[in-house]
Amino acid sequence: MNSKTIFGIVAISLLGLCCIAVAGLSIYSIVINPQVKQGLESFNEQMKSLLELQSKVAETYSCDSVQVNINNGHILGITLINPDVENFPTEQWNQKSKEVAIFVLQNYKSIDTIDTIIINITQQIKVGITISSSQSYTYKVEELK
Repeated sequence: MNSKTIFGIVAISLLGLCCIAVAGLSIYSIVINPQVKQGLESFNEQMKSLLELQSKVAETYSCDSVQVNINNGHILGITLINPDVENFPTEQWNQKSKEVAIFVLQNYKSIDTIDTIIINITQQIKVGITISSSQSYTYKVEELK
């Protein structure tokens, strides 16, 4: 073996040891550190609640896609992309968006952390590029109760 080969083997070995050390520290942070563990469990629970909400909205309101997000920890955004025109006519978007907001209020498990619900209704056309038109409706949780 020449010196370049030996140097390469040593460098790879050191890199492997560093990866093991970082992995061990990460495991400590996640498993042993109670604050990190609690934070990750809370995040995991919130993500699970958001995915369940997304599925329920998609099942109830026929559209191409449903996007769900949390902004600043207290604003829940729901975007309905290309809702079914028969069940969601343009002239009734205001009324229908409030219906969706009430549905969200009743079906989101972590609603106690939310003070605002924003319903976005988006029409998209894809012709090489995506052309979108959106209308947003904002509701305070207290007003919906």
